Amino acid sequence: MAQTAGERRGNGGAKGRRAGFGSVEKLPSGRYRVRWTDAEGVRGTAPLTFATIADARAYLATIKVDMLREVYRAPKRVTETLRTYGDRWIADRPRLKDSTRHQYEIDFRLHLMPYLGDRLIDKITPELVRQWHGALSRDLRADLGTGDGSPRRRDGSATVARTYRLLRAILQTALDDELIARSPCRIAGAGDPRSPERPVLTVSEIAALAATVPASYRAFVVLAAYSGLRAGELAALCCRDVELAGTFPQVRVARRFYRVAGRLTVDAPKSAAGARVVPVPRFVAEELGNHLELHRADAVGDDLVFVTAGGRDVLDGYSQVIRRGLARIGRSDACAHDLRHAALTVAAEHGAYESPGVVGFGVMDGVAC
Repeated sequence: MAQTAGERRGNGGAKGRRAGFGSVEKLPSGRYRVRWTDAEGVRGTAPLTFATIADARAYLATIKVDMLREVYRAPKRVTETLRTYGDRWIADRPRLKDSTRHQYEIDFRLHLMPYLGDRLIDKITPELVRQWHGALSRDLRADLGTGDGSPRRRDGSATVARTYRLLRAILQTALDDELIARSPCRIAGAGDPRSPERPVLTVSEIAALAATVPASYRAFVVLAAYSGLRAGELAALCCRDVELAGTFPQVRVARRFYRVAGRLTVDAPKSAAGARVVPVPRFVAEELGNHLELHRADAVGDDLVFVTAGGRDVLDGYSQVIRRGLARIGRSDACAHDLRHAALTVAAEHGAYESPGVVGFGVMDGVAC
């Protein structure tokens, strides 16, 4: 039987067709839009378009069934942009640590708002997310490029992955709030950082660095290299956290320092597992003992183990001190953070001894430890 004009339009000949209940309309893009009117006379539009007319009709059928079952909920009219919704999303999370909230605010302001900030939440499509992801990756690579053909330690990939995770979390909440029908964040692996391999310091280089930095930072370098503590955890260590007597010396990690907008903040470690007791090799304990005797002789209890010449915490200054030391030993490619990654590599290359909860190292300054 010959098709009617309306049926021919529904199959793509013209703009669209009535479907008995609601309508299916073919858009200039070639996709199909679904509309209907509910029992209250309110016009509804599907929050997404469809690649085929069959998919569009199937969706419209689910709307009709929901109305018959009296479980229909009209789509919400979205008036918020990513800028306003994201700002509120960050502000409305009271359990975020100050440092995490601050990082979210920076990433949102610098890496999301310039690209997607003025888009309505329900108008952010998978294509837009892919375009944003590609543009941000290119922009950060250009910003971080050396321009002289030398290898780059940083290419922005970690920042892109971190910002993608933020966008994905915001839009997941928008999905929970029924502002969107499906999250547009569908790039496989985009939230997984792919940082370049970090430089590795050898035992002899760690020893040379410890001998090169100012004497008051020697124990900081040794403890950082052979304990894996973060800089904020090292800066926050108190005298009461250090136990050097006994068979297995140890340090207790109970807090960390970090700065938010220039303000020093004291908080628990980044995760529950971060609050821990870390056994240290005997030679590290000896370095700590010498440090306390020579540089912190009057320090007790809650007094900090590591301080600057002016008596302040070392959180701001340690990185520059270690960077200068690394330059002097010919390892300008490395940075202070790389000391955290030295321990496991050294253990694998030079052998390790085991004690309950600790891996220790057999060589320091060429001497068995």
